[in-house]
Amino acid sequence: MQKDWLEELIAATNTDKRNERQMRILEAAVDMFGEKGYASTSTSEIAKRAGVAEGTIFRYYKTKKDLLLAVVMPTLTKFAAPFFVQTFA
Repeated sequence: MQKDWLEELIAATNTDKRNERQMRILEAAVDMFGEKGYASTSTSEIAKRAGVAEGTIFRYYKTKKDLLLAVVMPTLTKFAAPFFVQTFA
């Protein structure tokens, strides 16, 4: 269920095709940020959960903040942007 939700949100704002490793990283980040919070989650924990080396995360995302934005931006785009357009336009 979560994977479908995540794929749908990412597809809504990204025309690039994400590979399986990136999807595992994003899923692991969602899980870990949800469990421990952003500040308490390390990239090494995300990498371990995703089954990749920590350096692999930084191949796709320059910083942990960039990884967080990759998780959050699709949600904001899908849900918040239409609200603001409808409310303030």
